[in-house]
Amino acid sequence: MRPERPRAAAVAAAMLLAGVWTAPAEAAAALEVSPVLLDVLAPGATGTVNLKNDDARPTTLQLRLFHWVQAGGQERYEPTQDVVASPPIATVQPGATLTVRVIRAAETPVKGEEAYRLVVDQLPEADRSGRAKVSMLLRQVLPVFFAEPDRSAPQITWSLAHGAKGYELRAHNEGDQRLRVARVTLNGAGGGAVTLGGGLLGYVLGHADMSWSIGKAIRPGATVTLRCESDHGDLRATAPVSAAR
Repeated sequence: MRPERPRAAAVAAAMLLAGVWTAPAEAAAALEVSPVLLDVLAPGATGTVNLKNDDARPTTLQLRLFHWVQAGGQERYEPTQDVVASPPIATVQPGATLTVRVIRAAETPVKGEEAYRLVVDQLPEADRSGRAKVSMLLRQVLPVFFAEPDRSAPQITWSLAHGAKGYELRAHNEGDQRLRVARVTLNGAGGGAVTLGGGLLGYVLGHADMSWSIGKAIRPGATVTLRCESDHGDLRATAPVSAAR
C-alpha cells in the first residue's frame, strides 16, 4: 500500500461525516434510533443499536465505524478495523426494526476509554430505469465507547486564548472518560455573559484537547468563570485568558 492512501482514506472519512453529497434530492426515510449512545465496558465487546424504519417504504442502510480522535483542539474521524458493525448493510421494511451489533474486533485489551463513531447512511433508491432517485439521504452519527470498568473520570482544564480563528474556549482532559458539554456560559469576559450554543456543544474525549470559537475578544490576563451542563452534572470552573499559542 502506498503511503498516501491512509491519508486519502482519512480525508474521505472527514468528507463523509461532513455530509458531502451532490446528487439531486427527492425524498428521505424516517429512522428511529435507540439507544443514541453506546457505552460498552470490558470484558464486554459488543453493543447493540436498534434502527426502526418509520417510513412507508423499505429503506436500505449502510453502517460503518470510524475512530474518533481529538488533538490540537480539532476532531477527526479515521477509518478503523478495530470495531465493526454487523450487518454492514441491510434493507429494513416499513415498520420493521433492524438490530445492529457493534463489535470490538481488536485483540488488544481496552485501555482507558476508546472512542468511535457509528455512521448510519441511507442508500439511494433506484427507479425503474436504474437511476438513483433519493439524495436527501438520512444520516445518523452515534457516539460509541469501549472502556475499562475502572476508567478515571474526566479531569478538565479550561482556558481561553486567541487562536487561528479568533478567541476560543479550550478544554484539556487528563482523565480517561469523555465529558459531554452543553449550554456553556462564560462570565467575566467583558460586555456581559457569553453563551456558546443553545444546547449540546460537543465532547471532550479522554486524554484529548478540544476547542470552540467564542467570537468575542477577551483581555489576556483576565479570568473567566465558566458554567455548563454535562453528563457528570452541572459544572462551574475558572478559565484563564492567555495569549495565542
